[in-house]
Amino acid sequence: MRTVGIYPGKDALEEQYDEGYFGRVYRTSVVVFGIAAVMLYGRGGLPALIGFTYGAAVSLASLRAIELFARHFLRPERHLKRARVAMLMVLKLPVLGLVLSGAAWLAAHQVANVFALVGGVALVQTVIFLKTVGAALVAALSPEPVPAQHVIEAVARARRSGAAPVPAHRERAAARARPAGAPAQQGLPAAD
Repeated sequence: MRTVGIYPGKDALEEQYDEGYFGRVYRTSVVVFGIAAVMLYGRGGLPALIGFTYGAAVSLASLRAIELFARHFLRPERHLKRARVAMLMVLKLPVLGLVLSGAAWLAAHQVANVFALVGGVALVQTVIFLKTVGAALVAALSPEPVPAQHVIEAVARARRSGAAPVPAHRERAAARARPAGAPAQQGLPAAD
């Protein structure tokens, strides 16, 4: 993303989808996988870890297949016949069937936790969704840098109008403060 100082640009959503987008999705997915795998292993043991790993591998492999297909076959200079593209798309179905039957076998024999498996399959889609939402929020809510002079003027106006207001919870805490070294009061605190 292009930035001005530390403030992201208003067009952060469009800048996110450049040549390195898939690489960033893979890196983020691997980091999230590592963190989630440690938590799942601690909570659900080896079956949860196996299920989550299998699901994440399926999800990452699916994204990689889509990326390679789009990069190599969907180019303006490449003229493919529709029948050839349809054949390639249909050829992935037996592979997908084998992968899903492997997942069903693992779940049926209780080698893998089915819920962790589904979570692993949803990993990459969740990362893509959260990256998109984050970029949209940055683009929508990104404030322009506030000049220091504007902040100084606001502080000066507050001082001219009187002492800066202290939040009420700090006033109550100061009233109940005890001197250093004094023993703590036993019983209920005094009512305000």
